[in-house]
Amino acid sequence: MSPVTIGVIGLIVFLLLMIAGMPVSVAMAIVGCVGFAVIRTPEAALQMVISEVTANFSKYTMSVAPMFILMGYIAYYSGLGSRLFEACQKCLGHHRGGMAMATAVACGVFGAICGSGPATIGTMSAVAYPEMKKAGYHPKVSCCTIAVGASISVLIPPSLTFVIYGNACETSVGRLFISGVIPGLLLILLTMAAIMFHGWRDPSVCPKSPRCSHAERWASIKNGGLIEVAIVFALSIGGLFAGFFTATEAGAIGSAGMILVCVVRRTLSWSQFMKALADTAKLTAMVFLLLSCAAIFSRFIAITTISTEIANQIKAMNLEGWMVLVLVLVFYTIMGMLTDVLSIVLLTIPVFFPILIDMYGYDTVWFGNLVLLMLCVGGLTPPVGISIFMVKGCIKDPDTTLSQIFSGVVPFLAATIIVIILIILFPQLTLWLPNLVYGAA
Repeated sequence: MSPVTIGVIGLIVFLLLMIAGMPVSVAMAIVGCVGFAVIRTPEAALQMVISEVTANFSKYTMSVAPMFILMGYIAYYSGLGSRLFEACQKCLGHHRGGMAMATAVACGVFGAICGSGPATIGTMSAVAYPEMKKAGYHPKVSCCTIAVGASISVLIPPSLTFVIYGNACETSVGRLFISGVIPGLLLILLTMAAIMFHGWRDPSVCPKSPRCSHAERWASIKNGGLIEVAIVFALSIGGLFAGFFTATEAGAIGSAGMILVCVVRRTLSWSQFMKALADTAKLTAMVFLLLSCAAIFSRFIAITTISTEIANQIKAMNLEGWMVLVLVLVFYTIMGMLTDVLSIVLLTIPVFFPILIDMYGYDTVWFGNLVLLMLCVGGLTPPVGISIFMVKGCIKDPDTTLSQIFSGVVPFLAATIIVIILIILFPQLTLWLPNLVYGAA
C-alpha cells in the first residue's frame, strides 16, 4: 500500500476509535505509532514516540501553560469569580438584561485570568446562573450567555488554547495573546447586543435589577479585591506586551501576584491552595500528554504525505484561497459540535496548516483567531453544540431543558459570526496590535 492509502486508513481508524469512546490522546498515539511502524519499521516508530514525548515534556516554551493554569485555579478557589460577577452586576444590572451583560463582561475578565473556556463555564454556571434564575431570566438568555463566555475567555489573553496553538504552529505566544484582544472585546460588545435584542423582543426574558448607588458599586469593586487583581493582570500581561519578560515569566509573575493578593486578603485557605496545585498538576499533565500524542500523530501524517496530496489536488482544481478557507472553516464548525477545542486544533494542524499557511500564505496569527471562533460557533450550534451541553451539565437544573437553551442561541451565534466576518474582511483587527507591539512578522 502507498503511504497516502495508509494515512487514509489511519484517519478512518482514528475516527472509529473516537466514536467508540477512546480518549482522543490515546487514539492519536495508537494510530500514529502503528501507522508509523507500518510505513517505516517498529523500531523507528518506538524511537519516534520516545523522542516526541521527551521533546514535548522538556520544551521550555510550554512551561507557560502550568503557570497560567495555576493562576486560573487560584482565582477559581479564592472565589474571585463570584466577586467579579457581583461587581459587574452592580454596575450593569439596572439595565434590561443587565445581569446577563454583567455575566458576559465577567466571563471576559475571568478569562483574562484563567484563560480556559471550560473553567469559565464551570465558574459562571455556579456563580451567575443561580442569580439570573432568581432574578427571572429565561434559560435561553442566561445559559447562552455563559456558553458564549467560553468563546470570550479563549480569545482574551492569556488563553491556554492560544498557547497550545502557538506551540503546534511554532508561532509566538505573545503575538497570539495580544491578537485576541480586539476580537474578544468585539465579542463582548456583540454578546451584549444579542442580550439587548432578546430583551427588546420579549422584556420578560431579560428583567431589570434594582439600581445600585455609586457607593455600593465602588464597595463591590474595592472589597472584592478586583483592583489588586487588575494590577496583577496589568503587571503580568502588560509586561509581556511591553517586552519586559517572556510569556513563561509573565505566567509566573501572574501566579505569584494572585497568591500574594489572596494571602493579603485572606481569601484562599491552605486546603484550597493545595487543591489548586493538585488541579494544576492534573490539567498540565493532560495538556502535555495531549501535545505529545498529537506530535506522534503529526509525524505519522507527515510521512504519509496526505497534506502534499491534498495540496496537489487543490492546485489541480485551481481553487481560490478564499474557497479553501471557507471549506476549512465549515469543517471546523462541524468538528466544534463534536469534541473539545484543544483536540481539534492539535488533530487538524498537520493537515490544514501546510495548505493554508504555506500554500496560500495566510497569516498564522490571523488564522488562529478564525479557528478558535469557528470552533466556538460549532460549540453553540444545535443539535450537538458542546458548549451548550457543558453549561447544561454544570447547572444541574431539572427545570432547564436543552430545547429551552437552544431556542435562544441564534442571536448569540449571529454575534460570533459577525466577529468572524469582520476579521476576514479586516485582518488588521487581529494583526494591528501584534504588529504595533512586536513589529511586522
